[in-house]
Formats: sequence, C-alpha cells, structure tokens
Amino acid sequence: VTDPLRPVTVAETMLHRHGLVTRGVVTGEHRPFADAYRALAGLEDRGLCQRGYIVDGLGGAQFALSAATDLIRSVQTPDPQALVLAAADPANPFGSALPWPDSPGPSRPGRKAGATVVIVAGQPAIFVERGGGSLLMWEVDGLDTACAALVAATHEGLLSPLAIRRINGQPAEGDLTEQLERHGAVASPGGLRIRR
Repeated sequence: VTDPLRPVTVAETMLHRHGLVTRGVVTGEHRPFADAYRALAGLEDRGLCQRGYIVDGLGGAQFALSAATDLIRSVQTPDPQALVLAAADPANPFGSALPWPDSPGPSRPGRKAGATVVIVAGQPAIFVERGGGSLLMWEVDGLDTACAALVAATHEGLLSPLAIRRINGQPAEGDLTEQLERHGAVASPGGLRIRR
C-alpha cells in the first residue's frame, strides 16, 4: 500500500532542509522529480511555499519557503567570507541545486562522503578529496581567503590533518602551494602538510 502523504512529507522536508528546492536538489536526493513537483505544487496551492524564478539560471521549477525567498532576494553582493563545508552537506548547493564549475584538474568534484569544499563569494574555491591527499583549486576571487579558511579549519580541529600530495592533478609544490603556505601549511618531502 502506497502512502499518499509520503511525497508531501518528503517535499516539506526538502523545503525545510534546503530552503530552495530545484530539480537538482530533488534528483540529488535520489527522488523522482515528477512526484516531488506535484507535491511542491500542492504545497504552493496551500500557501506553504512559493514557486518562481528565484535564482537566475535554474529555470522556473524552483520552490522556496517565503523566508528563503526574502533572504535570497535581499542579498546585494556575495559575502566574501569563506565557508568550509562537507561536500555532501545540504548547505553546499554544488552538485545538487547548482552544477559544479569545470574541474581545474583531471578529477571531478562531487558530493562525496569525506570530501570538503571551501566556498567563497558563492563560488567553490577549493575541493578536498576524501583523505586530504588531493585538492582542486579554482582560480576565483577570494582564493586566498579560501586557503586561509582551509588552514584555519584544520588548525582548529574541524578537519583532520591534511597531507596534500596533488593539487589540480600536479605534485603539490611550487606556485600551487604558495597561498596555502602563506597561511600556515608546511612543505615536506611528501607534499604539503596542514596540522592541528
């Protein structure tokens, strides 16, 4: 027997978890979009969420809580502060609501268990693979802020110590490590180390 309230409950949970639900959010949670869309449209009819073009470039199938819509529309400029998040954290929109930008190296970022992403001004700046041996670093404004945040999070014990061997698919040495070293990472024969 199928529970007719289940899609509505799942839709409400997604709205409260993400604030803004798009096709990418739904499929990122391995749910059928058609079921979620019907449930979200029903919630909109009851005045429990809003549908519209809330974030440019994500199409018209966007549903959000009123508070989330107001907050998104009130932001004038991106916050330059860096956010260090688990790559699979619902607060990380990349890989669900938003696509990852083109990878700067041979590996691809993803919403992987054990991976970390550093976001600055609404853009991913650093992606740390599970285990911390490999990084992807995008050339974005605020990359230095992202490097400082990654080193600080490790020093504070929020992340496990890192032994970085590769950055963007290249050995962790020379120009690729300068910004991290400036904030406290230490060069070693095996690569770059960031300790607690």
